[in-house]
Amino acid sequence: MLAFVAELWGLYEELKLAFSKGISCLEVHVDSKSMVDSIKGGKNGCVVGLRLIKGIQQLLAQEWTIKLVSIFKEANKCVDAIANEACEMEEDLMIFSNLRPF
Repeated sequence: MLAFVAELWGLYEELKLAFSKGISCLEVHVDSKSMVDSIKGGKNGCVVGLRLIKGIQQLLAQEWTIKLVSIFKEANKCVDAIANEACEMEEDLMIFSNLRPF
């Protein structure tokens, strides 16, 4: 369950950052179907991280266009590569605007 809560925290912080930067249209790919189901209020949801789920739902309800998409973990290789690269950096926050191909 710790991984589930960690992914919720990551999504919550990413959405807060995107909203604060004035991004008006966003598509987020999440490799956890149970997380997407929990956020969208599906029957397969989990009560772990309920406060985070409510926070994410509030962010999704703001005045912007956002699409939350569940993907297979195998399709998430780019994000994994960025996360691995970020682990080697010393900055607290790094915003990538131009990415090299992985």
